[in-house]
Amino acid sequence: HHQFLSKSPPEEIKRIYTHGQAFAQCQEWLEKHFPNVEYTEVSSTSHGAERAAREEGAAAIASDLAAQMYDVPILFPNIEDRSHNTTRFVIIGYDFEAPTGRDKTSMIIHVRNQPGALFDALEPFRKSGINLTHIDSRPTKQERWEYLFFIEFEGHREESRVKCALAELESHCLHVKLLGSYADEDQKKEMELAPKEVG
Repeated sequence: HHQFLSKSPPEEIKRIYTHGQAFAQCQEWLEKHFPNVEYTEVSSTSHGAERAAREEGAAAIASDLAAQMYDVPILFPNIEDRSHNTTRFVIIGYDFEAPTGRDKTSMIIHVRNQPGALFDALEPFRKSGINLTHIDSRPTKQERWEYLFFIEFEGHREESRVKCALAELESHCLHVKLLGSYADEDQKKEMELAPKEVG
């Protein structure tokens, strides 16, 4: 959730700092409650909280954690326009997690710039019965109209059906980068809530 943080009272706020995505996700609320203040985009929501902590008349849109880290009171909680908005974070490491039985895998692929290239690349997943849960495109910044695709799917890189799909995928792509396999978030929550054995 997005929190509205400031050490100043609402009537004294002149500037609001946050990341551009947070401004977009709270636009309706901001237009209703703070239509006449300066909106300043910063590199991250936590950087906005840091600025709000040290500047008089400044506020930030940030997380609960940023409010705690920079000791800035939450004046208005949960100000996002749509409560289902989420921001994804990743943990980067050298080792792959072991399969849990309910996993997801993320990768980036680069396909040829020709009709049907993405369809051909993803066909092995359909044939293997693997559900794609997220696809996002980003320009390669090398050639006009060439894109990289961030893809997330159900399954672990060690599963045989995933290995088969990935092997076939390679033949349809210019480049494949496997980012990692990890427990599905719902699976992780269940594991955290499960009773622990005391020995």
